[in-house]
Amino acid sequence: LIVAKRRALYVVDGDGPPENGGNGNEFSPPVRLPVHVGCVTSRAIATSDAGTFFVSERGIELLTRSMQVAWIGEAIEDTLGAYPDVASILVEPLTCLVRFIVVDAIDTPTASRLAVYDTNNKSWEVRTLPAVAVDQCLHDGVWHLLAATGQVYQETAASYLDGSTWRTGTVETGWIKFSQMADWAQVKKVALLMEQGTHANVAVSLAYDDGTSYDQTRTWTAAEVNALSRKHLEFVPTRQKARTLKVRVTDATPSDPGTYPVTTGQGPVLYGLAIEFEPLGGATRRPDGAR
Repeated sequence: LIVAKRRALYVVDGDGPPENGGNGNEFSPPVRLPVHVGCVTSRAIATSDAGTFFVSERGIELLTRSMQVAWIGEAIEDTLGAYPDVASILVEPLTCLVRFIVVDAIDTPTASRLAVYDTNNKSWEVRTLPAVAVDQCLHDGVWHLLAATGQVYQETAASYLDGSTWRTGTVETGWIKFSQMADWAQVKKVALLMEQGTHANVAVSLAYDDGTSYDQTRTWTAAEVNALSRKHLEFVPTRQKARTLKVRVTDATPSDPGTYPVTTGQGPVLYGLAIEFEPLGGATRRPDGAR
């Protein structure tokens, strides 16, 4: 038995009251876990094979089977900054996925996102939703969401569209460091290995040195992707000297949907990202006030 306070977690062991109806019980005294977080809401608690998911003051947590707390929500801090409240957690029993509906305000939500955690890969995917969602469930194995308006939406696994509207998929890496934090490298080539699920334009964008925007984008049209026998997209960056690099991959509606139809809207299936670089050495020169 796990007992949670706002800033503490306790474990209670035992079988409960005696089976003969006598006085006393067979519970152990609460033992505090060596962690400094607790649970801030009872609305968002769920248990899976990986452990128990809950929400603390710092975000989404996982209490593992070994009684360790992992701050898994750290990887989507930007999303949780805009949608800080978790309205619902749903564990899919036949997959390794856990779905979190996150909203901007728990009592009066005006915007929401669906954050999906893969317990096998320990990775996140953040999806937009067709309406402001407040709850979710599985019915006959099909995922449904409840909108704030009371309307219910059903997921169609065979389609990646919102009705007939394209839903853009985005994959973004963290900041990639080539050696020590302040050392330069020459970025010679960026390559993306993918499979063509359905026709789509594909764009790869690069950001440099902890910047707040993307400096370069290379786009392949659906026609260009379709012409490749092996879906291996690569290009040489116009700027090659960098200390850190972030890569973003997005898909979009084909430029010529008449020739390359949208069909289910699945878009590309990504397999891997490769960056060819050469360390240059030499730390970045800091301003006088920072030295």
